[in-house]
Amino acid sequence: WEFPYETEMYEWAYSSGISPHVGGMHLAALRMAERMATEAGDKEFAEQCMKWFKAGSDSLENKCWLGDYYLRFLDPKTGEKSDSVFAVQLDGEWMARMHGVPGVFRPDRVTTTLKTIERTCVAAGKLGCLHQTDPDGKPIYPSGSHEGGYPATEIFVITPPMLGVTYMYDGRPDLGLEVIRGMMQSIACEQGFTWLAPGSIDGVSGEFISGSEYAFMPFMWATLGALEKKDLAAPARHGGLVDRITRAAKEG
Repeated sequence: WEFPYETEMYEWAYSSGISPHVGGMHLAALRMAERMATEAGDKEFAEQCMKWFKAGSDSLENKCWLGDYYLRFLDPKTGEKSDSVFAVQLDGEWMARMHGVPGVFRPDRVTTTLKTIERTCVAAGKLGCLHQTDPDGKPIYPSGSHEGGYPATEIFVITPPMLGVTYMYDGRPDLGLEVIRGMMQSIACEQGFTWLAPGSIDGVSGEFISGSEYAFMPFMWATLGALEKKDLAAPARHGGLVDRITRAAKEG
């Protein structure tokens, strides 16, 4: 079994050339590498990381911005592109913020993009969001082209939590929680999944489709820091929820 268009780390998602989703994650990695180099005293590599960051950022911001969200991909060599709205196109943003480094996309464009995703992917999915829609908010169905790959309403269960924390870091905790709640309500409260969640379900009906997902429940802990726009370690620091639970257990 082979899927000829699997060129994106997000399964079954084709991309070519410049991809804000993949590129954003690379930029987040450069932010982290620059911090490590600075703390290690490697000024030369820290400066190189920032040069790479600026070149990559300029490419994304100048070539892929559509006015209210980013192209899913653009191949400058062939002109091929996709204007579908990808729910997790800003993954690099929460990754950077969760690790305590500055975000990777322009702040004003993050807010604008998230509003577009709310109008499209979030509105189209009853369990948090759908992976992608067309610019009008209609689910994209497989058509034998790169715009498909899986049923339009199938969604990996980890997607809403990742989108949810992105809303939290942008200052919209209520919406972020609501996006996460839709998926949690279905898989945990209604279907009884606990530590090991399903891999994918129908984003409208909640019906199990395939696989298993071990990252969903641990990722729930990430919301604790994101709710306060802090990094991943914040809940474990003095006074944080994890710290309070641990101390209460020891004292008890």
